[in-house]
Amino acid sequence: MNEILAIWAEWIKPSAGLPTVQWSILLAVAAAAGHLLNRYTGMPKVVGYSLVGGFAGLAGFNGAVWPLQGTGLFLLELGVAVVLFEAGGRIPLRWFRHNPMVLVQSLAESSLTFIF
Repeated sequence: MNEILAIWAEWIKPSAGLPTVQWSILLAVAAAAGHLLNRYTGMPKVVGYSLVGGFAGLAGFNGAVWPLQGTGLFLLELGVAVVLFEAGGRIPLRWFRHNPMVLVQSLAESSLTFIF
């Protein structure tokens, strides 16, 4: 895989850099795989995302540098936090009466994440 990336390294130098292009291509492939898997099999899109991520890790993409650092990374994390906060605020609490196991699962997942 490094030989293929070396070909593009010189061409990409004036742009944002090779790690940014690698992550962009990986995200595009994951989005396409998720959409196609959902369309043709009816499985959730996240299964396609996971498959692409698993294959990318097995192919040696695990050492790629995350292109965002410093202020850009902080703003990305802040944006994700705001989106998650808004999504959580829109869940009606009465919904948990109809689906109590979702609440139990969420509490168990949070507890296990905190412990480990």
